[in-house]
Amino acid sequence: MPADRFLRELLAGTDAMLANRGSDRTNQQVFRDWFFPRVGSSEAELAPVFEDFYRTRFPDLRVHARALPEARKVVVALQGMGFRTAVATNPVFPRLAIEERLRWGGLGDLPFDL
Repeated sequence: MPADRFLRELLAGTDAMLANRGSDRTNQQVFRDWFFPRVGSSEAELAPVFEDFYRTRFPDLRVHARALPEARKVVVALQGMGFRTAVATNPVFPRLAIEERLRWGGLGDLPFDL
């Protein structure tokens, strides 16, 4: 499959997830149902490709992110006061990517409750 078509379907699948509001389907289900039939490959075939990307290439995107030192200070202070803390994000990224983005923000080692 040409790379431009793969990218086009990947972005369209992401758009489908963003449009998934008030549905009983998870973003993962929406993406899976959109993307894999259109690229002609199964999730089982492409899962290792996506995992490899998020483990080996995605971290390189860190240069486009900027950590806010205040964020870590706030979370540490709240946890120190006994507040429960959670990672709340738009779940269009897989868990590996979310964990990597937390590391970019200097929060990856903090013990979030949720």
